[in-house]
Amino acid sequence: MVDMFAIHQSVPLGSLKLEEPAVSRSATAMAPWGAYIMEPNTESTMHEHFVVQNGNNYGFRWIICLSPGSIPGKHGKSHLVCTRELIWCAPSVAD
Repeated sequence: MVDMFAIHQSVPLGSLKLEEPAVSRSATAMAPWGAYIMEPNTESTMHEHFVVQNGNNYGFRWIICLSPGSIPGKHGKSHLVCTRELIWCAPSVAD
């Protein structure tokens, strides 16, 4: 799953969490598949595309759920979640 957030212009400088009231969720893209196997030593690439407005700031959060048994050891029977976040400023286009 990938969430896209619009970052409000009034957000003060400093630490930012992708949560209200600093951001507004703009879109969510759900994975079209029910399972994904990330093999060791391979490039596991997932793509998602969003249309954004020029000159605005956006946050993106990727959430990957790992099924029980996908990681050996003490967490082997747990449903684990891996997240990644990115803050991006869409470039302005000159009129």
